[in-house]
Amino acid sequence: MIFPFLKNRTKEFDEDLKDLGKLVYTDGAWRGSRKIRTYTFADGKVKRVTEHHIGAKDEGTSVSFPYTKDEFLEGLREFKIGAWKETYNDPRARDGWFWELKFEYAGEKNHRIFSGSNACPKNYKEVKAFLEKE
Repeated sequence: MIFPFLKNRTKEFDEDLKDLGKLVYTDGAWRGSRKIRTYTFADGKVKRVTEHHIGAKDEGTSVSFPYTKDEFLEGLREFKIGAWKETYNDPRARDGWFWELKFEYAGEKNHRIFSGSNACPKNYKEVKAFLEKE
C-alpha cells in the first residue's frame, strides 16, 4: 500500500519526468572505484556516458542505450522513485559504498537528488540493473 502523500509525490515526480534533460547516476566505494553514468536525450534516443574513476585515473565511454527516451522514462516511472526518501544512510557503517541519482530538468524546475550511504530503498537493485543494462 502506498500512502496518499507518497502517491501525490510520486505523481508529481512522474509528471516532471517529461521535462528531464539529464540523469546522473553515481555509485561506488568510498575508498575505491566509482562510476558516473550520465544519460542525455536527443532525437527520441538515450545516450549514456560512463566515467570510471579508479584512484586518479579516469576513463570515459559513450554508448547508445538500449531504450528509446519514452521507454526509458516509462521504466523510471514503474520504479516509483518519487516515493523514495531523499537520503538513505546506515550510520553504523564506517566505510562502504554510496550512490546518487540526480534528475536535472529543463527550464527552471528544481533538480531532484536521491542518495544513500550503505543503505538504499527496497527496489534499488532493480533500478540499478535497469540503468546499467547494456
